[in-house]
This record gives sequence, C-alpha cells and structure tokens, in this order.
Amino acid sequence: MFPMKYIAGALAALGAMICACSSDAETHDDHADAATCVTVRGGPLWNYSAGDPLGPSHWGEIASAQDASVYPDCANESQQQSPIAMARSGAGVVARPFQLGSELAWSTAATVQNLRNDGHTWIAGFDPAQNQLRVDGTDYGLAQFHVHAPSEHTLDGKEYPLEAHFVHLDASGTQPFAAVIAVMFEESENDNPELAKIWPKFDRCAQEAPSSVTGVTLDLPRLLPEGRTYMTYDGSLTTPPCSFTVRFFVLLEPLKASKAQIRQLQDAVGRNNRPIQPILAGTQVSIHRP
Repeated sequence: MFPMKYIAGALAALGAMICACSSDAETHDDHADAATCVTVRGGPLWNYSAGDPLGPSHWGEIASAQDASVYPDCANESQQQSPIAMARSGAGVVARPFQLGSELAWSTAATVQNLRNDGHTWIAGFDPAQNQLRVDGTDYGLAQFHVHAPSEHTLDGKEYPLEAHFVHLDASGTQPFAAVIAVMFEESENDNPELAKIWPKFDRCAQEAPSSVTGVTLDLPRLLPEGRTYMTYDGSLTTPPCSFTVRFFVLLEPLKASKAQIRQLQDAVGRNNRPIQPILAGTQVSIHRP
C-alpha cells in the first residue's frame, strides 16, 4: 500500500518527534522516575502562518543547503494529503471493521515517559510496548499523542477547537507504519481531567528552557469517547515531511476540554493546524458504526 521509501523516510521523521536522543535535543533529568521534558531543535524551519514563505502552502518548496526541496511530499498532488474534510454522507462502509475497544489495549495507568514542546505542538511520549492497537492482525504501539488547535480534520463541515492525535507505530515497516486515532474536543467550562494531569507540566517545557518534570500516569481510555463510531482513510503526516504512511481513525463523538486548556496550548505554540487538503479520486473514506 505504501512504498518502502516513504516508510523509511517517515520513520526517520517521526522518530525525531518521539525520541529525544539526537544531538539536536536537550534534556535535563534530575530524577530517575521523572518524565523528561525535552525541547527539539535543529532541521529546516517551517510554520503554520498563511502566506509566509515557511507556511503550509510553501512547505514543499522549503530548501536547505543540501536539498532543493526538503519536504517534497508536502507538494505531491498525486498522493492523498491530510487532513481532509470528512462527511458522513459520502462515506462508504468499512470492509473489515474492527472495534476501537476489543482491538485496543490501552492502560488505565500509562506512564508518560516525556513531555516535549517542539515549537509546533505539545507531545506526550509513551513506551510503545505498553499500549497497543491491533489493525488487520498487526500490532501498533502507542508512541505519543500530540494536539492541534483548532482541529485539522473537519466533521460534516464543523471545525473543533482541539484535536488530539494518538500515534501508533508498526516498527516492522510491513504495514502502514502509523495508525493514528484522532479525537475531537469541544469547549467546556470544566477542565478535561486527564489533560489536567499534564497540561500544567508543559509550562515547564518552554521551548528554550527544557527541564525535568515530575512523572505522571494517564488513564488513557478516558481520552476516548464512549461512542466508538469512526471514519477512516489512508493519508499523510499533517506536518513536514508529509509522508504518505498514515491510516487515520477519526472518532465522531467529541470529548470536552476547557477554554482555558485550549487557550494555554494556543498561547504556547500558536495556531497549529494544517489547512484542509483536497480529497483525491480513488481515496476511500469509510465509516464504521459499532
């Protein structure tokens, strides 16, 4: 389904997001049982500003001293890019549906290994061996989740104030390497209790001042809605390098987060959603109702 050259390139790119072991990452760890706060630097710059030479419409044109285009896939119009506008009315039926319940083994006490501000979003990292998602017989491990405000996908024309991406990896590279569960959030007066466990800790993850933070565990199933109806399609990373190696499972029932929580993210990293991409002929968007 996905050429190996895309899998290899995207593995390297996402590895840079979820691993803080390169020379471009800084850490400060005073406690063995602490989640590490990591800031990732280095690499070609890009941003979300419309009209900016480094903005989304120009990601495919960004060059470096070594390459005429660092992120050519971002401008590839022959492959399905993400995000997309999803509509129930135009969706087909999932041929081999699976339940985001029986096929999902998330811990109610998942240890957050590190918290990262990469300048574009906030990322919570996990041990992929501890939280699993099985898709078509292949086990994918939860490596991280990150957030976009406002949402990247739209559902029946609606844009939500927050969208979380739970990124699961298949390290073998024999399947689409990333299976992403996307969860929308509506604005509420009350804080989301699971986000509240880590949101304040990102205050110590300033992009220019990484530091150690106290370890924390999350009840991951509480970050999924009770309703498990989802829409699915094969697309791309929504950030550079925009590789075509992602299978999205977008849940239709939203969770809730407070206005203050949403504002805290936006104040830290700004508006961080890629614009909607055209749906190409041949792209299958399907819906599954439990």
